[in-house]
Parts: sequence; structure tokens; C-alpha cells
Amino acid sequence: MPPSPGTLQQVARATGGQFFRARTSAALSQVYAHLATRVGHHTVDREVTDLFAAGSLVALLASGALSMFWFRRVA
Repeated sequence: MPPSPGTLQQVARATGGQFFRARTSAALSQVYAHLATRVGHHTVDREVTDLFAAGSLVALLASGALSMFWFRRVA
């Protein structure tokens, strides 16, 4: 079932957006070109190795503490 242009216009009006009607592929390309000037994204690389190292250290310390508690050994 194709979308209702009237309903889409109402949704756009209610949400502060814009309604675009593209009947051809050329018109759709123009719509995407217009949207590309307003909407964008950027990629950010982030190092997460330190988070895994910290998690491993916490697990190591917790396992050592639990081992001392379980077997009642005092270091």
C-alpha cells in the first residue's frame, strides 16, 4: 500500500519537518541532494583497549579476593 501524501504532510507539519514529493528518480535524487546539505554525520575512531585492560584487572582482583575468602588463606 503506497503512503498517503496527505498523512505525510500532516506528520511533517506536526513535527516541524518538511514534506517532499518525488515522483521520478531524478526528483528523488534532488530530494536526497537537498537533505545532504542539512543532515550529515562523521565517524570518530575511539581506542577501547584500555577499557578491556581495566575490566581484566578488576576481574583478576575480584577472583583473587574471592579465592582468599573461599579457601580462607591469608597472604
